[in-house]
Amino acid sequence: MSKEKVISDKELNELLRKLEAIKYVFSEEDFQKVISEASEIALEAAKSAAPKSNRKHSIKSVGGGNEMVRPGNLKRSIQMFQAKKQKVKTVLVGPVLSKKAKLKSVKGAKRLTRRNRAYYATIVMAGHSMGSAVIPPNRFIEKARTQSKSAVFSKLKEGAIKYAKKEIKDIFK
Repeated sequence: MSKEKVISDKELNELLRKLEAIKYVFSEEDFQKVISEASEIALEAAKSAAPKSNRKHSIKSVGGGNEMVRPGNLKRSIQMFQAKKQKVKTVLVGPVLSKKAKLKSVKGAKRLTRRNRAYYATIVMAGHSMGSAVIPPNRFIEKARTQSKSAVFSKLKEGAIKYAKKEIKDIFK
């Protein structure tokens, strides 16, 4: 891991507020690019932190019945998507839980798919006990978030400077 400064949530929120304030200097497409480029780091961290089972699982099929899902489905279900009903454009990274999930793809990122869904992601993250079987909580999303926070912060700054310079040059032509 690189020796980057670890940032707090307050600093990250401050940067996001600044990005939103200078959003009008960016085109909408460039703003989405900056956010999606920074989210790629968090996406890779979440995928690498996701646990992988050694056996197949069955999930309910849409037409009825069950279908077998190969190991690593949780890792494949982790994607980046736009937050719903937010005034500020926000990109979230996490598992797709349902085929009926109403999620929007992020411009400048890999297209969102519901094919690899993992309804059991909440069970993995919160833990579960049923009879004598106890599954301890595995908060892999939180681990990935703390691990990638400073890298995301620096990528956001870098992208803001890159695209803001481009737009400001166009203003003075």
